[in-house]
Amino acid sequence: WLKPSSGVTCGFGGSVISYGIHDKTVKIKTVVEQPKLAKASNELELSASVDTIEFCSKMITSSVIPGEKEIWSFMQIIFQANARSELLLHLGFHPETIQKAAADFTEKEGEVTAGVSNLSLNGAAMTAQTEKAIQDALVVGNFEAAVEFCFKTGNLADALILASCGGSDLWQKTQERYFVSEGPKKKFLGIVNAVISDNLDSLVENSQNWQETLAIISTYAKSEEFPNLCIKLGEKLDAAGDARNASLCYMCSLDVERAVKYWKKQLEARGTNNLLALHDFCRKVSIFTRANPNAVLEPDIAALFDQYAQILAEQGLLVTAAKYVKSSPELKDRLYRSRDSPQCLAAMGGRPPDFPFDMLNVNKAPAGRPMQKRPTVKPSTQKTQPSAQNGTHKTLGQDNSTTTPSVAATSDDELPPGWIALQDPSSGRMYYANQTSGQTTWERPEKSIAKAASPSRVAMGSATTASTPSKLATKYGDGFVTSASHPALAEQYGNVGTSNPYTEAERPGPAQVSQINKAPVSGTFDPSAIPDVSVDHQPTKNALLELVQAMQGMQLSAGDKKQLSEGEKGVAIFVKRVARNEITTEVSSKVLSMVDALRSSAFSTALTVQTDLINSEWRDHKDWLKGMKNLIQLATKKLQGR
Repeated sequence: WLKPSSGVTCGFGGSVISYGIHDKTVKIKTVVEQPKLAKASNELELSASVDTIEFCSKMITSSVIPGEKEIWSFMQIIFQANARSELLLHLGFHPETIQKAAADFTEKEGEVTAGVSNLSLNGAAMTAQTEKAIQDALVVGNFEAAVEFCFKTGNLADALILASCGGSDLWQKTQERYFVSEGPKKKFLGIVNAVISDNLDSLVENSQNWQETLAIISTYAKSEEFPNLCIKLGEKLDAAGDARNASLCYMCSLDVERAVKYWKKQLEARGTNNLLALHDFCRKVSIFTRANPNAVLEPDIAALFDQYAQILAEQGLLVTAAKYVKSSPELKDRLYRSRDSPQCLAAMGGRPPDFPFDMLNVNKAPAGRPMQKRPTVKPSTQKTQPSAQNGTHKTLGQDNSTTTPSVAATSDDELPPGWIALQDPSSGRMYYANQTSGQTTWERPEKSIAKAASPSRVAMGSATTASTPSKLATKYGDGFVTSASHPALAEQYGNVGTSNPYTEAERPGPAQVSQINKAPVSGTFDPSAIPDVSVDHQPTKNALLELVQAMQGMQLSAGDKKQLSEGEKGVAIFVKRVARNEITTEVSSKVLSMVDALRSSAFSTALTVQTDLINSEWRDHKDWLKGMKNLIQLATKKLQGR
């Protein structure tokens, strides 16, 4: 009758296992708690598996949230073969329409731009004196003088024609002079000046219409400078409070880190607990990263993906969850060991995840030694004395305490003077106490090390210590430290399998060993003051310094210089922490392999190592990992095209 008639339990992946009294087999069922999210996820997997451009087109049609249609329109343009031409069309600049308008153009009477009548090529009169002066200058080959005559008489078109024949220096000076004179009168000359002088940065800085500016840099910018110009335009919009359009500029530069910031704000506005909003966010980021597979998500973005993957796993969508999990080692391990292990492993890149927990050898606590029996004293031989408080008699030598540790049957000759062996009543384990100093320890004190403290030293407040744990005491002052809730002592005393539920100082038991706050490490990069490191770390140090030096010798834009500055800071902190023995050889070896991969143009390998470092070491080493990330991104960009 003790046998249960039925049972039910829940498992990972939304599984519910049950059995009844007449069942010969158990029933396994997957319970979907969020059917709308599961449906949306399944539809995404089906749709996204086809052509990306077609998927973006469907999203443009179905988008109802303000701004989403524009995001998906830019997303679709990014994946086009002729993306820049498609961007011009989307921004409203149609080359065929403009060409037809030029052919059919007729200026209305009275709208002639001021200053055109001063140009000699448009019919302006030139005096005989001016013509004679220019002619004389040309006869002797003095084009500079001829240009000067033209400027002084307002014949600017003639000045440009003559300057084109007088050499490159005269041509450049004449152009600059012309733009200074006529630029304020004709806005289009600002575009011409920026294009001719290869100074599109100034055009972005002075932009009044972001769409027009984006179209101009899309038409004239070189491939290597186009992303940085888009970022600069986005930063200008961000500073003006237009984060929405700034994100579109960041999308054009394929800058995942900056683009997703606005999308994250959208998610936060809808609520991170809104599962469909979280689904929309992860969908956008996932599609966008297809255009830049080497992009590394920031830890806060990766955490949102892990949250999304966890929810998918709870709906039984294990393989889909494996595609979205980014940085959670526990979830990766559970998916790897789930019922869909082969498919999950393939979705996670085919590499089994690292086991997320430390392997500990849980030792059995040693059995207590035989207890020494208390001496039995016959009543007839006991002496009594009256109590001063209540007049009763108290037997001398009688133990009136409730629970006391038992004294073990250990010969005093086996312990140093002043030490006794006791048994802990709660665990049965043996520990040792110094009767003079009050010190207690699990370790058996040795005669050669531990000596009884002299009364004179005790009086001065100095007690002899017998072992390392002697300075560890509880906050209640009882001198007893248990490894059961003290991880620092767990392995030393064999109680390594006991959990420690307390992490703060206010736990109700043994005191926590105080943590020493280390001094912050300076990020100043000074090649002449790089500290020495051990032989094991020297190759890593040399490789990083060579990489920084190589980047310093390249032609860098303003954005590149900023990245390099952050990279130098990361290298400086890394080397200084290595010198302080705060970085393991394993981490240093990973950094070296990452740099070696860049040297051999194995950029995907370098990215993989970088991602692994960020996922596994971010908490302890984020002070230099962030700068190192900038350095690797810059090196990848500069070395990939060589």
